[in-house]
Amino acid sequence: MGVTSTFLNGSVVLIELAIGKLKSHRPPGIDQIPAELTNAGGRKIRYEILTLISILSKEELPEE
Repeated sequence: MGVTSTFLNGSVVLIELAIGKLKSHRPPGIDQIPAELTNAGGRKIRYEILTLISILSKEELPEE
C-alpha cells in the first residue's frame, strides 16, 4: 500500500467519523446541506466529499 493510498484511506475514515457526528433534525450549516442528506448519501457522498477536499487542498482559491 503506497503513501497516497494510505492517505486516501485515512481521509475516508476521517470523513466517515465527521459525518457520523452530524446531528439530524438541526438547521443546515453554512453549506446549506442538511445532515440527513449527508448521512443518507452513503459511500458515494463520502467519495464526492473526499474528491472536493482533494481538489480544494491542491488549488488556490480565487480572491474575491
